Amino acid sequence: MNLRDFFLRFMSPAGRSEAEAESRQWTAICPRCQHRHSAWDVGGMRFRGIGKPVTLVRCPGCGKVSPHRFERTLS
Repeated sequence: MNLRDFFLRFMSPAGRSEAEAESRQWTAICPRCQHRHSAWDVGGMRFRGIGKPVTLVRCPGCGKVSPHRFERTLS
């Protein structure tokens, strides 16, 4: 069980779906291969977050761990 699953366990069903929808709006671009992915797709959760955090993430595109800057995209 990862940290995201731990927090989702204590949320209501409506809260879980809201957290997933908002986490999918936070995207990052791999600095190595330029692959775009959401926070949710890599096992993270950005719910009611602010700023532009930089986090070490394993890229699903190239498989390398590198610092990704997450930004919220409203599309």
